[in-house]
Amino acid sequence: MGGGRTDGVTAYEDDQLVARHLLDIKRFIALAANDGARVFVVPIDVNVARSASLRPGHRNFVRLAEQAEIPLVSALDLFKGAEYTGLIVNWLDHHPNESAIRIAAAHVADELRRRLSK
Repeated sequence: MGGGRTDGVTAYEDDQLVARHLLDIKRFIALAANDGARVFVVPIDVNVARSASLRPGHRNFVRLAEQAEIPLVSALDLFKGAEYTGLIVNWLDHHPNESAIRIAAAHVADELRRRLSK
């Protein structure tokens, strides 16, 4: 077996994997656009509450997504300074919980109102 740990964020440090992922995202955006929708991708990371900085995989994803002209509404820095345990499901499941999603949704709604009112 291989030696290194691979998680969802570490995978985003691999430019080839991210490029492949972004091709899929661009296809989804095109399909939605064909039906008249505007699509924005929302990267989110509650771990900034714990470490106060973005992980390299997130920085790489945003960089490559911007280069690919994928419309982003970033929520990556949104949780800096927040209590980490209040943002995750539980200590076994570090996915964003309902509270974190509500915070992100409010941020995204504000940002979409700003962008779409132009």
